[in-house]
Amino acid sequence: MITNYTKTIYIVIFIALICIILIFLSLKQSTLDFTFYKDQKVETLDITKPYWFLVKTPKSDQLATINVDLKEVDFTKNNVIISVGSEINRIVFNKKSLPFINSHFVTVHFSGNFDKNIVYIYLIKKVEVYEDLHYMNTSVIEK
Repeated sequence: MITNYTKTIYIVIFIALICIILIFLSLKQSTLDFTFYKDQKVETLDITKPYWFLVKTPKSDQLATINVDLKEVDFTKNNVIISVGSEINRIVFNKKSLPFINSHFVTVHFSGNFDKNIVYIYLIKKVEVYEDLHYMNTSVIEK
């Protein structure tokens, strides 16, 4: 005969298993698809390592700082990732659950080549992309 105590134990174990599965699924890394759009020479920037940022509209303040024109990009279908100083090899993300539905916390993997006079422009589908501030290591330079 199953007692109330036994039922409670089964429920707790069941809930714990669901939590473990959800945590495991949230840690799974996936690759974010991106398309090379163009590279562009820029004035020498005062940087010592590559960095990236997301552009959602053609009127982004960050675009003005590096003097890049994206008039031809269809921002209704795409967001743009600007990589300053290095090409991007890959972008990986952990898909987070509530409250971050449709948000991608990403780590960008740069090539090992660094040139502070070039920006690389990539198109991605219209998704929200954020630096993964939990780990404070949103960029990896591959050799």
